[in-house]
Amino acid sequence: MDTNAVVEAARFLAERLAEKGVAVSRLILFGSQAKGVAAEESDIDLLVISEAFRGKDIFQRVEMTKEAEVNTVRRFVVPLDIIAMTPEEYEQGDSLIADMAREEGVLIESGKAAQG
Repeated sequence: MDTNAVVEAARFLAERLAEKGVAVSRLILFGSQAKGVAAEESDIDLLVISEAFRGKDIFQRVEMTKEAEVNTVRRFVVPLDIIAMTPEEYEQGDSLIADMAREEGVLIESGKAAQG
């Protein structure tokens, strides 16, 4: 999948999340797509940062993102790997995923809910 299509799919996901009440403060592409080494069958790794995930466990977060993910997969026919974090979880650096996103990630979206 070319870079423009990846960005389009990521933005589509952010729009679908917003429709469901998940205001995305930051959407970060990481992994092989961000590094420019993705194969045609590679998935899109996205870190979704939102205040809406505060106080929610991993299962609740999956439930919150599931419909938007399914709609994006159907429209773009590409596998997604979505990681959901609060802004504090991302900034704390206690996560390997957050570290990877900070080091190699590409900021796709910085929404109105973004802090600083």
